[in-house]
Amino acid sequence: MEPTLAQLGEDRAIALISETLADVPMPEGWIGIGDDAAVTTLAPGLQAVTTTDILVEDVHFRRNTTSARELGWKAIAVNVSDVASMGALPRWATISVALPKDCSAAWVRELYLGIADASRAVGLAIVGGDTTGSPGPLMVSVTVVGETERPLLRSGAQAGDVVCVTGSVGDSAAGLWLLEHDGEVPLSDADAQALRRAHRLPRPHVAEGRALARTPYRLSVLDNSDGLGRSALILAQANRVTVELEASHLPMSEAMKALAAYTGRDPLDWALWGGEDYNLVLSVEPAGLDTLRQAVETAGGKLFEVGSMEEGPAIAVLKKDG
Repeated sequence: MEPTLAQLGEDRAIALISETLADVPMPEGWIGIGDDAAVTTLAPGLQAVTTTDILVEDVHFRRNTTSARELGWKAIAVNVSDVASMGALPRWATISVALPKDCSAAWVRELYLGIADASRAVGLAIVGGDTTGSPGPLMVSVTVVGETERPLLRSGAQAGDVVCVTGSVGDSAAGLWLLEHDGEVPLSDADAQALRRAHRLPRPHVAEGRALARTPYRLSVLDNSDGLGRSALILAQANRVTVELEASHLPMSEAMKALAAYTGRDPLDWALWGGEDYNLVLSVEPAGLDTLRQAVETAGGKLFEVGSMEEGPAIAVLKKDG
C-alpha cells in the first residue's frame, strides 16, 4: 500500500516531488528544489531568486487570533524571508487567494492593506495574481521574485565554520502561546505585545541578507522558519557535517524566558522548535566572522554566534552546560 502524505512527512514528500521532476530539463547553472528559493539567470552577473509559499487557515493561521491585515503582512513577510536568505533584493510578487463565502468585502480589503503595508516596507511591487472561491479553508499563496549578484545557498560550509543567527529565537512561539491563552501573565504590556508582534508581524531580514551577500566569505544560509533546531539539522544535512549548538549562546529574550518559566517549559523548547522566527541562520568561515558581524550591524541588525560545524555525521547536537 502506498504511504499517505501524513506517513511520508514533509521532507520525504518534497523528495518524492523532486525525484518525479528530475527528468524535466533545467538550464545549466540554474538551481531548483532544495534551497529557500530557486535561482535562475537574468543576465551575466545578475540572477533571479523565486520562492512561493501558501498559508492555509487552521494550519498556518487562525482567523480568531490573526486579523486580516496581519495575515496580509505575514503572507508577504514569510516569502520575502526566503528571498532574504538568498542574499537577494525582493522585486515583485503575485498573490493568489481562495476565499470562503463568509469573508466580507471589508475583510478582503484589510487583507490586501496588510499585503500593501508589507510590500511598501521591503520595496516589493505586486504585479498580479488570482482570486477564487473556496468551499473549505481560506488560503493565501504568494510568489516573490528577487535579484542578486551572488545567491547564498544552504550548501558550501565546512567543518570548523562558525554558526550564527541574526535575531532572537523563540519569540514567535511565545507570542502564539499568548494569543491562544487568556489571563494574566508575568510580563509588562510592552513585553507581551512585543511577543505577539513577533508572531503576527514578522520582519524579514532583507538588509542583513544583502549585507551577507556583499562579503567575500564562504557562507551557507537559510531562513529560520521552522525553528533553530530544524534549521541547524538542515545545514548539517546540506553540508554533511555535525552542527553543534551551544545552549548558553542562543539569543533568547527575557520576555520569552519569563513566559516559558510561567508555563512550566524549558525556553529551549521554544527557541529550538517553536518556529516562525524568520531571521537568518548561517555559517561562515572563522576568518570572516568579525567582518560579517560588522556588516550586519551596519545594516541595522545583529549577529549572534551560536555554535560550530564539526567533522561527523549529518546531525545537529545541542551542548548544554558543557
